[in-house]
Amino acid sequence: MRHPVVEVLADASYRGREVTDDELDALDLAAHDRDLVKKAAREAAFIWDGGDREKARWHARERAAEIIGVLPEEQRDPTYLNDPNEGTDHLGPAELAARVRR
Repeated sequence: MRHPVVEVLADASYRGREVTDDELDALDLAAHDRDLVKKAAREAAFIWDGGDREKARWHARERAAEIIGVLPEEQRDPTYLNDPNEGTDHLGPAELAARVRR
């Protein structure tokens, strides 16, 4: 599962568009952090329009990591920050299946 900021910026960079106010509202971020997401999406869309789509996707991933890094701890998704496979070597098939998010 990816952090919602990663999802929003990835979608914007793949489509070459800015984020919508509804998308920003759904992130439930502070005004400054919301502005960072909006700026990063605008930059990625600009790069995408220039024809360098791979660079636009790279830019969105880099900016998402930077934004998530400065978010308050309670807004960082623990399932995003933790390795889901860490400490699962001792689990059987049924226990592993129970850990899958549905």
